[in-house]
Amino acid sequence: MLTVIGAGLPRTGTSTLRQALTELLGQPCHHMTAVAADPETNIPAFTKAAQNHPVNWDNIYSNYAAAVDWPTSAFWPELTAHYPQALVILSVRDTPQDWARSMSDTIIPTILNPQNRDHEPPGFDRMVNLIWKRALGITPQADPKDLAEAYTAHCQAVRHHIDPARLLEWNARQGWQPLCDALQLPVPNKPFPHLNTTADFNRDH
Repeated sequence: MLTVIGAGLPRTGTSTLRQALTELLGQPCHHMTAVAADPETNIPAFTKAAQNHPVNWDNIYSNYAAAVDWPTSAFWPELTAHYPQALVILSVRDTPQDWARSMSDTIIPTILNPQNRDHEPPGFDRMVNLIWKRALGITPQADPKDLAEAYTAHCQAVRHHIDPARLLEWNARQGWQPLCDALQLPVPNKPFPHLNTTADFNRDH
Protein backbone atom coordinates (compact mmCIF):
# COMPACT_ATOMS: atom_id res chain seq x y z
CA MET A 1 0.00 0.00 0.00
CA LEU A 2 1.34 3.40 -0.94
CA THR A 3 2.07 5.72 1.96
CA VAL A 4 3.67 8.40 -0.26
CA ILE A 5 2.45 9.54 -3.69
CA GLY A 6 4.66 11.76 -5.82
CA ALA A 7 2.55 14.20 -7.83
CA GLY A 8 5.54 15.99 -9.34
CA LEU A 9 6.38 15.77 -13.02
CA PRO A 10 9.55 14.17 -14.41
CA ARG A 11 12.66 16.39 -14.18
CA THR A 12 11.64 17.75 -10.78
CA GLY A 13 14.15 15.73 -8.80
CA THR A 14 12.18 12.51 -8.97
CA SER A 15 15.24 10.23 -9.11
CA THR A 16 16.64 12.02 -6.09
CA LEU A 17 13.28 11.77 -4.34
CA ARG A 18 13.02 8.07 -5.11
CA GLN A 19 16.40 7.43 -3.52
CA ALA A 20 15.61 9.59 -0.49
CA LEU A 21 12.25 7.89 0.11
CA THR A 22 13.76 4.44 -0.32
CA GLU A 23 16.30 5.26 2.37
CA LEU A 24 13.78 6.88 4.71
CA LEU A 25 11.05 4.26 4.40
CA GLY A 26 13.30 1.23 4.05
CA GLN A 27 11.09 -0.02 1.21
CA PRO A 28 11.12 0.35 -2.59
CA CYS A 29 9.80 3.45 -4.35
CA HIS A 30 8.16 3.09 -7.77
CA HIS A 31 9.58 5.27 -10.58
CA MET A 32 9.80 5.11 -14.37
CA THR A 33 12.81 2.84 -13.89
CA ALA A 34 10.41 0.27 -12.38
CA VAL A 35 8.53 0.21 -15.68
CA ALA A 36 11.71 -0.73 -17.50
CA ALA A 37 12.50 -3.35 -14.86
CA ASP A 38 9.07 -5.00 -15.10
CA PRO A 39 7.49 -3.96 -18.40
CA GLU A 40 5.12 -6.94 -18.54
CA THR A 41 3.28 -5.70 -15.45
CA ASN A 42 3.61 -1.96 -15.80
CA ILE A 43 3.16 -1.13 -19.47
CA PRO A 44 -0.23 -2.85 -20.00
CA ALA A 45 -1.55 -1.53 -16.68
CA PHE A 46 -0.57 2.09 -17.20
CA THR A 47 -1.63 2.02 -20.85
CA LYS A 48 -5.09 0.90 -19.71
CA ALA A 49 -5.16 3.55 -17.00
CA ALA A 50 -4.21 6.26 -19.50
CA GLN A 51 -7.23 5.24 -21.57
CA ASN A 52 -9.50 5.52 -18.52
CA HIS A 53 -9.94 1.78 -18.12
CA PRO A 54 -10.08 0.42 -14.55
CA VAL A 55 -6.85 -1.02 -13.17
CA ASN A 56 -5.88 -2.70 -9.92
CA TRP A 57 -3.70 -0.09 -8.25
CA ASP A 58 -2.98 -2.35 -5.30
CA ASN A 59 -1.58 -4.96 -7.64
CA ILE A 60 0.63 -2.47 -9.48
CA TYR A 61 2.07 -1.06 -6.27
CA SER A 62 2.01 -4.23 -4.17
CA ASN A 63 5.77 -4.15 -3.57
CA TYR A 64 6.12 -0.41 -3.02
CA ALA A 65 5.65 1.98 -0.12
CA ALA A 66 6.03 5.08 -2.29
CA ALA A 67 5.76 6.06 -5.94
CA VAL A 68 7.12 9.10 -7.79
CA ASP A 69 7.75 10.27 -11.37
CA TRP A 70 5.76 9.20 -14.39
CA PRO A 71 3.72 7.13 -14.81
CA THR A 72 2.52 7.59 -11.21
CA SER A 73 2.23 11.38 -11.21
CA ALA A 74 0.02 11.29 -14.32
CA PHE A 75 -2.58 9.54 -12.18
CA TRP A 76 -2.36 11.61 -9.02
CA PRO A 77 -6.15 12.27 -8.86
CA GLU A 78 -6.98 8.56 -8.94
CA LEU A 79 -4.16 7.51 -6.64
CA THR A 80 -4.72 10.17 -4.01
CA ALA A 81 -8.38 9.11 -3.86
CA HIS A 82 -7.48 5.41 -3.72
CA TYR A 83 -4.90 5.96 -0.96
CA PRO A 84 -6.53 8.72 1.11
CA GLN A 85 -4.03 8.47 3.97
CA ALA A 86 -0.94 8.82 1.77
CA LEU A 87 1.30 11.85 1.94
CA VAL A 88 1.34 13.68 -1.41
CA ILE A 89 4.65 15.22 -2.48
CA LEU A 90 4.59 17.81 -5.24
CA SER A 91 8.21 18.05 -6.36
CA VAL A 92 8.95 21.30 -8.18
CA ARG A 93 11.66 23.19 -10.03
CA ASP A 94 12.71 26.76 -9.25
CA THR A 95 10.68 28.09 -12.21
CA PRO A 96 8.44 26.67 -14.94
CA GLN A 97 11.05 27.77 -17.46
CA ASP A 98 13.71 25.71 -15.68
CA TRP A 99 11.48 22.67 -15.99
CA ALA A 100 10.74 23.28 -19.68
CA ARG A 101 14.45 23.70 -20.38
CA SER A 102 15.34 20.50 -18.55
CA MET A 103 12.68 18.52 -20.40
CA SER A 104 13.84 19.96 -23.73
CA ASP A 105 17.42 18.97 -22.95
CA THR A 106 16.69 15.41 -21.78
CA ILE A 107 13.43 13.51 -22.02
CA ILE A 108 11.95 15.13 -25.11
CA PRO A 109 14.89 14.40 -27.46
CA THR A 110 14.95 10.84 -26.14
CA ILE A 111 11.25 10.36 -26.85
CA LEU A 112 11.47 11.90 -30.31
CA ASN A 113 14.53 9.91 -31.41
CA PRO A 114 13.15 6.96 -33.44
CA GLN A 115 16.36 4.99 -32.91
CA ASN A 116 15.55 4.68 -29.20
CA ARG A 117 12.42 2.67 -29.96
CA ASP A 118 14.56 -0.28 -30.99
CA HIS A 119 15.74 -0.54 -27.38
CA GLU A 120 12.38 -0.02 -25.66
CA PRO A 121 10.05 -2.76 -24.38
CA PRO A 122 7.00 -3.42 -26.57
CA GLY A 123 4.29 -0.84 -25.98
CA PHE A 124 6.53 1.61 -24.10
CA ASP A 125 6.34 4.36 -26.71
CA ARG A 126 2.54 4.18 -26.86
CA MET A 127 2.26 4.26 -23.07
CA VAL A 128 4.51 7.32 -22.83
CA ASN A 129 2.60 9.22 -25.50
CA LEU A 130 -0.73 8.48 -23.82
CA ILE A 131 0.67 9.65 -20.49
CA TRP A 132 2.06 12.84 -22.06
CA LYS A 133 -1.36 13.74 -23.40
CA ARG A 134 -3.12 12.82 -20.18
CA ALA A 135 -0.73 14.57 -17.81
CA LEU A 136 0.07 17.71 -19.79
CA GLY A 137 -2.54 18.05 -22.53
CA ILE A 138 0.21 18.66 -25.09
CA THR A 139 2.61 16.59 -27.18
CA PRO A 140 6.40 16.24 -26.80
CA GLN A 141 6.73 18.52 -29.84
CA ALA A 142 5.32 21.48 -27.87
CA ASP A 143 7.40 24.65 -27.69
CA PRO A 144 9.03 25.77 -24.41
CA LYS A 145 6.29 28.32 -23.68
CA ASP A 146 3.58 25.66 -23.88
CA LEU A 147 5.69 23.29 -21.80
CA ALA A 148 6.10 25.90 -19.06
CA GLU A 149 2.38 26.65 -19.09
CA ALA A 150 1.55 22.94 -18.84
CA TYR A 151 3.90 22.60 -15.86
CA THR A 152 2.26 25.56 -14.14
CA ALA A 153 -1.23 24.17 -14.76
CA HIS A 154 -0.23 20.78 -13.38
CA CYS A 155 1.20 22.24 -10.18
CA GLN A 156 -1.79 24.53 -9.68
CA ALA A 157 -4.20 21.61 -10.10
CA VAL A 158 -2.41 19.58 -7.44
CA ARG A 159 -2.33 22.53 -5.03
CA HIS A 160 -6.01 23.22 -5.62
CA HIS A 161 -7.31 19.68 -5.21
CA ILE A 162 -5.13 18.19 -2.47
CA ASP A 163 -5.81 18.98 1.17
CA PRO A 164 -2.89 21.12 2.40
CA ALA A 165 -2.69 18.90 5.49
CA ARG A 166 -1.45 16.01 3.35
CA LEU A 167 0.51 17.96 0.72
CA LEU A 168 4.24 18.68 0.80
CA GLU A 169 5.58 20.96 -1.92
CA TRP A 170 9.26 20.15 -2.16
CA ASN A 171 12.30 21.31 -4.11
CA ALA A 172 15.32 19.00 -4.18
CA ARG A 173 17.42 21.93 -2.97
CA GLN A 174 15.64 21.60 0.39
CA GLY A 175 17.10 18.16 1.04
CA TRP A 176 16.14 15.87 3.90
CA GLN A 177 14.46 18.20 6.38
CA PRO A 178 11.02 18.82 4.80
CA LEU A 179 10.68 15.15 3.85
CA CYS A 180 11.58 13.97 7.33
CA ASP A 181 9.29 16.51 8.96
CA ALA A 182 6.35 15.42 6.80
CA LEU A 183 7.04 11.73 7.41
CA GLN A 184 7.84 12.28 11.10
CA LEU A 185 11.18 10.54 10.70
CA PRO A 186 14.66 11.53 11.91
CA VAL A 187 17.01 13.22 9.47
CA PRO A 188 19.67 10.73 8.31
CA ASN A 189 23.24 11.49 9.26
CA LYS A 190 24.42 11.37 5.66
CA PRO A 191 24.56 13.67 2.64
CA PHE A 192 21.35 14.13 0.71
CA PRO A 193 21.44 12.36 -2.68
CA HIS A 194 21.39 14.41 -5.88
CA LEU A 195 20.80 12.14 -8.87
CA ASN A 196 20.03 12.27 -12.59
CA THR A 197 21.22 15.75 -13.51
CA THR A 198 20.91 16.76 -17.15
CA ALA A 199 24.50 15.61 -17.71
CA ASP A 200 23.77 12.30 -15.96
CA PHE A 201 20.65 11.73 -18.05
CA ASN A 202 22.33 12.41 -21.37
CA ARG A 203 25.32 10.25 -20.47
CA ASP A 204 23.03 7.33 -19.65
CA HIS A 205 20.77 7.76 -22.66
